[in-house]
Amino acid sequence: MMPLRAGGSRLRRAVQRIRDWSLTVALGVSLILGTLLGQSSLATAQPARPVDDPAFFPATGYRIGSPAMLDYFQHRGGVRTFGYPVSSEFPLLGKRVQIFQRQLLAIGSDGSVSPINLLDPNIMPITHIDGLSLPAADVELQAAAPTPDDPNYANSAISFISAYVPDDWNGLPVNFQTTFLNTVTCADVFGTDDERVWALPGLQ
Repeated sequence: MMPLRAGGSRLRRAVQRIRDWSLTVALGVSLILGTLLGQSSLATAQPARPVDDPAFFPATGYRIGSPAMLDYFQHRGGVRTFGYPVSSEFPLLGKRVQIFQRQLLAIGSDGSVSPINLLDPNIMPITHIDGLSLPAADVELQAAAPTPDDPNYANSAISFISAYVPDDWNGLPVNFQTTFLNTVTCADVFGTDDERVWALPGLQ
């Protein structure tokens, strides 16, 4: 997998920029997706909702309309993990999707919710953004990744992450693996801090 072509300080800035994607960039992405793919209806801010509606977010004026997506959002760290919703739900490549400040979530044909990589070559094949050079999709790495139909997928996925997602890169403490494995907490999933930490890696 090709690393970012940047020095130490630039890498830190790149990591911070990607982690804290701004509302402006996320809104821009929603417009690009709608324009280029022609499969989405442009998202418009929704009318104000009661403040006690847990699915509505006054900060951006959007609501998570799907119960399944709201459940996924709430049990994976909510705003802390995904940021606020910055679009309404719309169709994209055969799925229902909604854009958040730091993630694109999709509802599959079976009703399950999962994140989508915005920079996937099938969606937005971008290798340069905001002055950064991003690595192109690594075909060999993708081929080495376990697939969901693997009967031991959960364990295989964790082993894959341990092998390929670094905490240090070129001597710099990027903490990618640690951040990923600690994104979702017991309180997020089970509603309380308990000892079921063994179940968390498969829920990140």
